[in-house]
Amino acid sequence: MSAAPAVLAGDSTGGLAFGLGVIFIGAFALAWVGMFAALKLQRVRGRPRTRTAIWLGAVIAATLAFGAFYIYGFTRMPAGSLSRIPEQVRTARDTMDVKLPPVLERMAGGKERLKAQQEMTKGMLDSPAFIWWSVVVGTTMMCVVFGTLVGSLAFGGAMIAGRIVQGHWPLRAIESRAADEHQY
Repeated sequence: MSAAPAVLAGDSTGGLAFGLGVIFIGAFALAWVGMFAALKLQRVRGRPRTRTAIWLGAVIAATLAFGAFYIYGFTRMPAGSLSRIPEQVRTARDTMDVKLPPVLERMAGGKERLKAQQEMTKGMLDSPAFIWWSVVVGTTMMCVVFGTLVGSLAFGGAMIAGRIVQGHWPLRAIESRAADEHQY
């Protein structure tokens, strides 16, 4: 059974897989657009076209695609969802009883020092600025990781496709000439 009928039938697992597939395919396609944009930019600047520039174009485009997806997702959240995050963090912190193994207690410097560290952590979690900064940094890191993964896969696919079509790796001659020109 394909994912599309599962989405129509209301199956949340199939719908999630289908949605993530569409997002990754879209980021993959935008990574290809980023590669072509990097080629064009290198040509406009009068610089040699390199595989590194193409890879960076793919990664940047895929990262921006995931960033746009996250922004879209945040705008589609129900009203008040974002304002409830600090309260949910405090509730989770207060209801979870964390018992560390004895090895980690010794690594922390003993029970007294561990308690002081836990109090400092509680103080940070009381700060809305810290919680929002954590959300922003976490989302940015996730976009960069997924963008690097998808951009690298798109770049690798483009290199393999170029090898199949041309019979040699793309930009091979251009990169070797560029390296010869910049030798010390």
